[in-house]
Amino acid sequence: MRQKRALRLKALPYQLVHEVLYRKHSNIILLRFLKAHDSEKVLHDLHEGLAGGHFTGNTIAHKVMQAGSY
Repeated sequence: MRQKRALRLKALPYQLVHEVLYRKHSNIILLRFLKAHDSEKVLHDLHEGLAGGHFTGNTIAHKVMQAGSY
């Protein structure tokens, strides 16, 4: 019973919408989980785009979340 409750609590921030997994951010924005091939494109766009560059890991993670992905 305890494991079932623990799993339910861990699943609270996640939501499945039309077979796409999302994570609820602290301000209730849904962040879309990226698949491997999607994440490569997002990282490439962040690096090569108009505002691209070499960023630290935390900065990249923040930019990906700003774009609505996780």
